[in-house]
Amino acid sequence: MDTELILTVVTRLAASLVAGALIGHERGSHGRAAGLRTHMLVSAGAAMCSLVGIFMTERAGMGDPTRIASGVVSGIGFIGAGIILLKGSNRITGLTTAAAMWATATVGLAFGAGYYIAGIAGTLAVLLTLTFMMRFEITQKKDYLYFIEVEDVYQVNRVITEIKEKFPDSHSLDVLPSKSGMPGHAGISLNINSAKSVLASNTQEILKIPGVVFVVRE
Repeated sequence: MDTELILTVVTRLAASLVAGALIGHERGSHGRAAGLRTHMLVSAGAAMCSLVGIFMTERAGMGDPTRIASGVVSGIGFIGAGIILLKGSNRITGLTTAAAMWATATVGLAFGAGYYIAGIAGTLAVLLTLTFMMRFEITQKKDYLYFIEVEDVYQVNRVITEIKEKFPDSHSLDVLPSKSGMPGHAGISLNINSAKSVLASNTQEILKIPGVVFVVRE
């Protein structure tokens, strides 16, 4: 039994699992479906692909060591696609987690190949991006779609006027059927250009407008 080979495999797999756990913990702490175990499996699986490719080349004399590993880069996209969801009319979620899984796979490949410096640097880069850049991102403004239900269709124009006063950057206002189905109710759909950090306060401000029954961010 090749003790050196066993030690190499165990060390590289352990490193890939730790990296996957760190990234997965960050995703899981934000309530994402792909969390700790998923990222650990992706990282360890990618590391195994590197190890198998190296073993087949060095020990069995077969093929290119990067051939199996290269399939991981494209293959992980199938898993990532399953995480991306379309919610409401224009909200796409899961892109960051899908990207994190793809990055985790490349980190696993690095550890599997014994490229520890790249693996550690890649893990830190992913974690820094997910944690510190999120704080920056929530201050950036972008459009958020809201559905507002009004208790009386004849109050729609007044409510729209008050919304425009509160949110001068609101646009794409449309009058729609109510979601509740209550007689006389009407819906208003609009985009508000806002920072993520004030979304909750936006909802509260809209609810203060007389005649507004409920607000849903879509």
